[in-house]
Amino acid sequence: MNGEWKAHIAHMRGAMQLLRIRGLKQFDNPRSEKIFRIFKAAIQMRLFTLNSVTSSDFDYLEIDIYKDENEFVPSETGKNASAFFLKTARHLEITKHALQKFSLQPESKALAAELDQLLYEGMCLDAGMLRWSEQEPGWSMMPVQGNVIGTMWALYPFHARHYFYSFWVFLYWLRFLVARIKLYETLMAVVKVKKSSAYNSGEHSSKFTHYESRIESFTRIIQMTANDLIGLTAYALGDVSNTGHFLSAPSGCNPGGGWDEVNVVAVMQLVIPFKVLQRSPYCLPEQRGAIDLAITHIADGFRRQPVIPEFVR
Repeated sequence: MNGEWKAHIAHMRGAMQLLRIRGLKQFDNPRSEKIFRIFKAAIQMRLFTLNSVTSSDFDYLEIDIYKDENEFVPSETGKNASAFFLKTARHLEITKHALQKFSLQPESKALAAELDQLLYEGMCLDAGMLRWSEQEPGWSMMPVQGNVIGTMWALYPFHARHYFYSFWVFLYWLRFLVARIKLYETLMAVVKVKKSSAYNSGEHSSKFTHYESRIESFTRIIQMTANDLIGLTAYALGDVSNTGHFLSAPSGCNPGGGWDEVNVVAVMQLVIPFKVLQRSPYCLPEQRGAIDLAITHIADGFRRQPVIPEFVR
């Protein structure tokens, strides 16, 4: 594990310890309670993103960090996205422990059946989110409408595919997309273990065809979802408006007023998911290259200088 990854994990452990130290006094007034809710959501997101079904970095944690008793979401659609995220996080933890037990007792039919059930439950989780953003107006992830010609994104159209009506909708979509990738990485681990077990027990070749088909299907879903994440880069940087039009030009001097201010919260939410995708064995080489470019775009975004309008010079 490289130093950067260790630093991310150490940061998460420290943040969780700080919340524990603050204890119940953080619920004494509305402001401190709001800070708790924001911090907990951020910790959940980063912890979940850094965790994996094969890692042991967070084995000491209790699954109750993913309970939703402290969640407050005013929209039913947002609530569904948060519920999917939390259920997927708990599913990952339960599956991790089930795989650990199965590795010690590979002949156990009960443990094999438990893995089959977890595979089924995971697929049902995803199926339950079909068209989830269409329940209320304004929640869809939409294709960018503006003309890319004349903007820096003409060189990187892969990074400027989607936009939202609201920054808050973006945050819920980010939760959903990250959770979907982690869900299918978890299901992939289960299928691979089942495939290996079938081989060792001499099961019929049709089983292998079934498992191979699942692996191909899950890989495609991960890659498609990764494309959606990469396509949010321009919007997160503030270069696509909430109407789907571009705000920047190659020189950074837009006649309409120059660069928009970089949305620090939005772009920082993308960094760790991008770092995780860089390490994923399921992403295509061109996707890893696009992620490298996206991280570069984000770093460049923080170095932008606002354009001073002529009338104030």
